[in-house]
Amino acid sequence: MTFLAKYIDEKFMVYKDDSVFGWISFDHKLVSATIFVDGKEYRAEPESATEKDIVMRQDGLTLFKFKFDYLWGGAELHINGKDTGYEITGKWFKKGTRFVDANANDLVVAVSDESRIPQTKITIVDESQATPLMIIATLYYHIYTSASKRFSVFMGSLT
Repeated sequence: MTFLAKYIDEKFMVYKDDSVFGWISFDHKLVSATIFVDGKEYRAEPESATEKDIVMRQDGLTLFKFKFDYLWGGAELHINGKDTGYEITGKWFKKGTRFVDANANDLVVAVSDESRIPQTKITIVDESQATPLMIIATLYYHIYTSASKRFSVFMGSLT
């Protein structure tokens, strides 16, 4: 299954075929964002003003944390302070950002194409483990980690 994300009206709109699957609206600095998917609204933001790790919340309740690996890159997903075994990361010599399981098997892959109209292709490799929130969370992380490059490309495409 494949989704396509496009930057439209200051949101990253995610399409499944011709239907809107969800969207991400980043705040000013491309860190915190409102995410809408599966009829629900979420917030991705730093846990505190001094924290670099990002938490995913719904109605103020923390669902999980992107715990950054500053040595190797990527982020482990933690729930209640415990590593889930899942992470979002890149892979050597492969394009894109990947949501992977404990055995490093790809579950979701997000790859950007900046050639004409900036867009990101999101491929679901394992539908049984790729919830709607994790599909959008993979895109969020993909955009967040390459924010300065992507932001300049998107802004340039709008002029």
